[in-house]
Amino acid sequence: MVRDTADIGKQVRAHRKQQGLRIDDAAALNGVSVDLLSRLENGAGGVRTDKLLAVLDGLGLTLVIAPKDHDFLKRLPQDTL
Repeated sequence: MVRDTADIGKQVRAHRKQQGLRIDDAAALNGVSVDLLSRLENGAGGVRTDKLLAVLDGLGLTLVIAPKDHDFLKRLPQDTL
C-alpha cells in the first residue's frame, strides 16, 4: 500500500533492479529522463502523473485505487520488496 511518494519510489527501484536494469537504461526504455526516474525512485514530488504511469507500465507495474477497507486489499501480500 502506498502512503507517500517514498513508497512508490521504493517499489519502482526494487522492480527496476529485479529486472536487472540500470537507471539510465530503464529511463531510456520508458521515455523519461534519468533525473525524473531518480526523483521518482527517491520519493521526490513533482513527477507528472502521466510520467509516473508510463514508468509503472514500462516496468510491468500498475496502479490500483480502491477503498481502504476493500476486501481485495486485505488479501494482498503484506510483504514489500
